[in-house]
Amino acid sequence: MFLCFVLGATSFLTLAYDPHRSSPQVITLDHAETVEFVILDTGEHLPARHGVVLSQDWRNDVPLDGRAPTGLVSGQYTMPFILTDAPTGPKSLLIPRVSRTVKLMLNGERIYTESEQDPNQSWEWYTPRLVDLPESLLRQGENILTATVVASFYSTAGLSKILLGPDAAVEAVANRLNFLQAQLPLFANLATLIMAIPLLLIWAQGRRVTVHRHFSNYGFLAAAMVVFAFRSLHVHAGEAPLPIMIWVPLVASSLAWAVGFFSVFLLRQSGVTWRLPERLIIWAVVAGTAVLFLFPQSYFAENRTLLFYVPIAVVGVACIAFVCVRAVLRPERDQTLLALALLMIVPPTINDLSWIVGALPFETVLLLPVAMPTVLFAISLTVANSYAHAWVRAQEANAELNRRIEAARKELSQQYKALIIAERRETIASERAQLVEDLHDGVGNRLSMLLAQFQAQKLPGIKSLRECLDDLRIVMTARDVRTVGEALIDICHMNRTTAEALGIDISLDFVPQVRDLQMPPTQILNILRIGQESLSNAVRHSGSQEIRVQGLLSEAEGFILRISDIGAARARAAPVENPIGRGLDTMRARAARLGGQLTVTQGERGWTVECVIPVGSFSTTKEGVTEARPISQLAVAEDQNEL
Repeated sequence: MFLCFVLGATSFLTLAYDPHRSSPQVITLDHAETVEFVILDTGEHLPARHGVVLSQDWRNDVPLDGRAPTGLVSGQYTMPFILTDAPTGPKSLLIPRVSRTVKLMLNGERIYTESEQDPNQSWEWYTPRLVDLPESLLRQGENILTATVVASFYSTAGLSKILLGPDAAVEAVANRLNFLQAQLPLFANLATLIMAIPLLLIWAQGRRVTVHRHFSNYGFLAAAMVVFAFRSLHVHAGEAPLPIMIWVPLVASSLAWAVGFFSVFLLRQSGVTWRLPERLIIWAVVAGTAVLFLFPQSYFAENRTLLFYVPIAVVGVACIAFVCVRAVLRPERDQTLLALALLMIVPPTINDLSWIVGALPFETVLLLPVAMPTVLFAISLTVANSYAHAWVRAQEANAELNRRIEAARKELSQQYKALIIAERRETIASERAQLVEDLHDGVGNRLSMLLAQFQAQKLPGIKSLRECLDDLRIVMTARDVRTVGEALIDICHMNRTTAEALGIDISLDFVPQVRDLQMPPTQILNILRIGQESLSNAVRHSGSQEIRVQGLLSEAEGFILRISDIGAARARAAPVENPIGRGLDTMRARAARLGGQLTVTQGERGWTVECVIPVGSFSTTKEGVTEARPISQLAVAEDQNEL
């Protein structure tokens, strides 16, 4: 929106805005009735001309007649004007621009005289003249104003249009012209210099940290801004710091360098990486600069449009057209903003070239010194916008990268801890397996041999040896089986021989889901211990004829191990425990390790021991089999010690 507004404002200033517009009381003198020319070097009078339009090219006003005058030429303009009313109040006269010096006469009386300037040092091209008119010399009706202008033949716009009227109205126009001619260009060029500083710093810092060509773009843009700003600031000096024959081509060539740097920046900013166009632009600027200094001053001045302005304009227009076409083909935001910014310089450039070649009357307000800094400012905004978005994206990418690195670090740490734990568990499991094998091969075989000898010789202690073997078998079973169903079958099998000898029948009943219910060996061992202790108590102390072992699975409660004696003669008596034993306490502790609880209840026909392990202690495997979750490291450690 900002660029569109500036583009519209620039076009209005170029095509429609009249900087001399004032109140109806102000008279505009833009035609001369006659003009006479004198070549001051030779004193030769050139033929007078009639009906000259002011603000045209000075060289178009001077009659050549096949000659090319050099040096200074004096032109005397005669401009009649009519006052319809009697003059009242102070009046002033404003000349917005004159090539070098001017002398004014009103109705035959001299009213303003300027001293001759040194043609090698000074100029007054951009200095307006505000002259007070003696009220006594003005009369109602026709008045004649004569302006004698001394200027170089090869200069342009010898005399601009003249404004005449009341002091207040003319001063208002003078203030407006002073703002547009002097203050606004000065502020614009100073702002351009200030804006170039961060670009220069980015370019310098970029060169220090990397060899990437991207940062050289900022260097080219900054160079164009600095050169153009210094070039435009020279008009605010009253005298040239160098002789005119050097200073004029130097100022002209500075525009070539500014346009050259700017063109290379535009090509690179549009994504063009061709070295050939860049080299052609730089060599064209170098060659043009050499031509400006090698050719004689008079020849350069008379042919500067051919030697300099037209080629520079062609290069600039070509680059602008390329950027605009690129924006149409690739409508990206930054490219579109860049194209709109460049379009703002087209109307002022056309206006500037038109009055230089004499195609249009000279305008006292040159918009190019204002439009170019505005364009550079707009382009700087696009560059800053791109840089800001790139910085934000880099920060977001950096934050995302840090987040991923931190997540990866945590994951690696967790994996490392899990690996350590797994290795430790694997080591413990290996040692446990080795220990169990040693117990089986060593202690187990010896106990089996002792039991056989005791049975053969009918020695006392057979029961104790069998209990030791059963206990060892429980440890072996916990290592070998992986499901609760297998563990329950082994428990019943280990106690069935003793039960049958006492006339007790052990029945096993569990739902199909329990058959596939998986648990780690450490938890299987806890269930085996609970089941073994319960069955052992029931077989030895219940006196029942039937013991039922049930394995149930409930979604609400979880896994239920229930051992009950049925039809016992002592069903109404309390369960008998060894006074020095801790059977029930141990079973309750083991159930607590599994996250559950153990209860002993008396029914109508006997006692029931029930161990409930909650659903939260189990999970489902990928194959759909339900397996137990580890309950606590304490339980695992205790069971590992037990194993």
